[in-house]
Amino acid sequence: MKYPLNLTLFLLLVIACRPVDTFTVSGRLQGLNAGDTLRFDTYTLPFYEPISADTFIVAENNTIDITIEAHHTIYGLLQYAPRAGKVWGNNSAEIIARPGDNIEIHGSIDYLKCARLKGGIYDDTAVARYLDTAREMDSLETFYERKIACFSESGQSDSAFSYIERFQHMKHPKAYKEMRDSLTNLADNEYAAYLYLRLTHRKSPEELQKRLNRFSPATRESYLGKRLESMLPILTNISEGNKPKDFTLTDKNGNSVSLSDYRGKYLLLFYYGVCGGVFQTDPHLTDIYHEYHDKGLEMLGICRDGDIAAAYPQLLESPQVQRLLAHPYPTIYLTDEQNAYIRKELFLYATPTVMLIAPDGTTLIRGSHEEKAIRKLLRENL
Repeated sequence: MKYPLNLTLFLLLVIACRPVDTFTVSGRLQGLNAGDTLRFDTYTLPFYEPISADTFIVAENNTIDITIEAHHTIYGLLQYAPRAGKVWGNNSAEIIARPGDNIEIHGSIDYLKCARLKGGIYDDTAVARYLDTAREMDSLETFYERKIACFSESGQSDSAFSYIERFQHMKHPKAYKEMRDSLTNLADNEYAAYLYLRLTHRKSPEELQKRLNRFSPATRESYLGKRLESMLPILTNISEGNKPKDFTLTDKNGNSVSLSDYRGKYLLLFYYGVCGGVFQTDPHLTDIYHEYHDKGLEMLGICRDGDIAAAYPQLLESPQVQRLLAHPYPTIYLTDEQNAYIRKELFLYATPTVMLIAPDGTTLIRGSHEEKAIRKLLRENL
């Protein structure tokens, strides 16, 4: 069939103007072999809920060239699986891309997490400088994480915890912190919205609103800008001085536990998992519980990792893990499907997180290492 010339031009214009719903990732990754597998998983922020997963078989040594579907700005992890050999955990390249972006990646497959990115949002000078300063620390973190994994798998828990302590005491250089803070708090682009999303668990609703007000309308209307704005009601629910809405969970023994069950008493919520920060704060919180339980304090543990004994059998001999398993108060497994919703409702983002709730249901303290503040408040009121 022959179309009139004007109709043909119209159809070509429609096709040309149609939104591009993909982006590409291409470049050179040393150590990548033909036949290896690359996987790209996308997530919603800031809760890292999985959206999609795409798998690609590498066609040419040291070369990556993949196309990913994207209908809006996405956050994803590029991961690697060799045909043979060990697959290292936490060795993924974080990529933020918009439809139509052509992202270049260059580096080594052994240190994929530290690969250099160009194109799209990474062409912004401030973003590129910030990521350059982060790369050296990322390399050291990757080294420590692999030492921890190797010693844990071989049952050498003392050596594993030695590297956990080193990891916990790592400090980023001043230049890195200055550039990160400038981007997070002052820059007007979608990458700044991404950085702020990752820090919203430390922010009040008032702080978030002020940050949103500093963004241009274009940034606020971007996908990540809208995601950031959607956090306002969540932060309002959990912020100090407000009363979080009631919830009902099921503890590890199958018992129903509701927030309203604790009205009339102080309640200390403790969100934890197997990590160095938890090992530091856990003994202090248990001491506080023993000291004030008979005076009107209750505790509720919410474990990110579910049954720790089953999840980390290689660490069962460590005293830190044994303390977690011996908690004298009810424990909720976040891995249980019926409890998963509370992660978003209470914004349980990082471990450790603690919330001290007053007898009338008002949140008094929320943070990470708040033992001194909690003890002071309880001493003055119980």
